[in-house]
Amino acid sequence: MATSEINFTFADREDPAANAPADNTITSAAAATSNAFQTEIPVLDFDATTDENTSWAFRVPSDYSSGGTVILQWCCTGATSGNVVWKCSIYVATASSSDVDTSAAFNAVDTFAADAVPGTAGQFKTSSQALTSPGLAANRFAIVMVGRDANNGSDTAAADARLLSASFQYTAT
Repeated sequence: MATSEINFTFADREDPAANAPADNTITSAAAATSNAFQTEIPVLDFDATTDENTSWAFRVPSDYSSGGTVILQWCCTGATSGNVVWKCSIYVATASSSDVDTSAAFNAVDTFAADAVPGTAGQFKTSSQALTSPGLAANRFAIVMVGRDANNGSDTAAADARLLSASFQYTAT
């Protein structure tokens, strides 16, 4: 068995009508003069005081065997202390039996452990959380939700949590 991963792109995400994270970009500090290379990175800014979330819909790969872990790379916009608490959940639908437009109920929310903000602004961290995923199987339709649990008592970082990347890791056949 091998580990495989689906990388979620920000262009493919679905935001709810309310409580969506802000789209933003960050630009490297490298000077854009003569032949210097400068990058612009799309990010999602999750508020420090309001729960916000986003989601990605995908077909579970045909080589899916088991598991399901959400992996996030993130940083903070200004805080150099405190903790961020992320949360995630998954909805799984079965062809010809799930009504995705009226009964898309997510599984229980899985909360990441409180993760300390890097002590230096701009440094990123990687956090992961296994999903509670009953019904997850190859070729099914799934939606993964990722959010910041800003009202969690352990979420103490007083700045936006900036999501740099998100992925879904699983065990493949």
